[in-house]
Amino acid sequence: MPLMTRKLLALSLVTLILSASANVAAAEVAPSPTEQTAPADEPATEALAPAPPPGRFIAHLNVGFVAMNWLGAHGGSGAHTVTVADRLLILQLMGFGYFITPHLRVMLSVQFVELLAGGPDGASTFVLGGAIPWLAWHPWGPFFVGAGPLLAFQSYGKSQLDAGLWTAVGAAWGIGAGFALGAAVQVPITFEVRTAVTVAPAAFVAYRF
Repeated sequence: MPLMTRKLLALSLVTLILSASANVAAAEVAPSPTEQTAPADEPATEALAPAPPPGRFIAHLNVGFVAMNWLGAHGGSGAHTVTVADRLLILQLMGFGYFITPHLRVMLSVQFVELLAGGPDGASTFVLGGAIPWLAWHPWGPFFVGAGPLLAFQSYGKSQLDAGLWTAVGAAWGIGAGFALGAAVQVPITFEVRTAVTVAPAAFVAYRF
């Protein structure tokens, strides 16, 4: 075999050996496809869908009692205070509303007050009935304050018109599926028939949809 041919064959063999060695080293250093797609410090997680926003409509039902009722002088009766120890009055407040903003809602509720014990003989058990258009403001967390006019068609157990200002402060906590439980203190002030200030704690359930 000519010398030039032997040299070319030897050079080709050395080149082939060096190329194979380089490919093996690259394969040992290069990360595997699994390592490339799933880094150890970034575990694969499923993306969670965002929770739907709460509904803008709300319905509520309150049940409470009259803890204290201050009555101003009227006719031949002087000013005096009646407490739950003297007379048991149960109230119900129910209605619906709409959230204008996340912190402000407009409401329309109806109020009923019934006498259960302690009233004069022959007195009507239907003490008060009326409508309350009101605004509620949620300044922070579960707390809210509300106020609006009280327009009554039944007052002091009689079918007579009465009017006043209804106020409330309270808090509500969500329990899931749009429902919430809460407590409030209602303070209505009436002045058409006679001046009176009432303090009535109540519990309520509300539903947003």
